[in-house]
Amino acid sequence: MAWDWVQICKGVVAMADPLAVVTNLRLVGSEGAVLDAQASARFLNELVHALPWQMEVHRALDQRIN
Repeated sequence: MAWDWVQICKGVVAMADPLAVVTNLRLVGSEGAVLDAQASARFLNELVHALPWQMEVHRALDQRIN
């Protein structure tokens, strides 16, 4: 999975486009059918928001400065 992010201001990063997560995953719903692009985008967006990626970006940016 990958997504673009932007630094809005010092200490604040966000997804550049919440519906533009790139992945090679094929998602299936609870009934076993492949999710369409819209349903997949919603699920992937929720997944990204559950990950601690912003903390890691801040850590990487802080290391770059120091």
